[in-house]
Amino acid sequence: MKYNISYYGKVLLKPHQFAATGFNGEMMMDEAGENLQAYLGLRMKMAGQEYPSGPPSTFTVVVEKGENQHYGIVFDTSDRAALMIFRVCDKGAVAEHNRRTKPCEQLVQTDFITSVNGVSSPLACIRQFQKPKVTCAVRRGIQFSVTLKRENLQKPLGVIVSETSVNSIGITIACITEGAVQEYNDECIEEEDKFHVHDRIINVNGMTGKPANIRAKMMSSTGNIQVRILRACPMAALPESENNKHRVLN
Repeated sequence: MKYNISYYGKVLLKPHQFAATGFNGEMMMDEAGENLQAYLGLRMKMAGQEYPSGPPSTFTVVVEKGENQHYGIVFDTSDRAALMIFRVCDKGAVAEHNRRTKPCEQLVQTDFITSVNGVSSPLACIRQFQKPKVTCAVRRGIQFSVTLKRENLQKPLGVIVSETSVNSIGITIACITEGAVQEYNDECIEEEDKFHVHDRIINVNGMTGKPANIRAKMMSSTGNIQVRILRACPMAALPESENNKHRVLN
């Protein structure tokens, strides 16, 4: 029998790191490739013990760029209730911060910035990055998959999505109306399993990519639709505004 084996790198977990209470976190991999930083998530418990708590989902980061450097970070501003990291550039103060700190304190794509230097409005947060030093409250993004049932194209999906920005990850749910999504929600027992306003749909039946393509795939799909959701919990409610631009998926 032949096996297809791929080597991605290695990690070394020493006894003092897990012998007392176990381990739950990420470790940087050695031999991952030239100019690559890869991490392996590990969770283990000792006999008679529970798994230890994992890395925090909420944390604070202080980054200083000085007067002559840039932060090297690009934001997704398609949801006016939350500022999300679209990309961390290879060069800049944020990239340097990531190289110096452990994985649980790094800024990465899909992190949600809830406040910067004490202000929480997304636009006000962006303006703070003009300053030489920022203190950011960060919440990790979490992803999960659901199966949505839609018998035919005549049945509305029942979601309204926000207009996307130039740098957008997925499509953002602005409102849920009558249709397949609401029927799915009605069948859920746990609140966290439901579609929520401000959730981002980032994958439909295996398709990722540009928001317009994800939207088109969502609109044209019937039967059992596999949907990948990205969210940060909890998220502040977005006030109603005439300036919000939405699009109905039906």
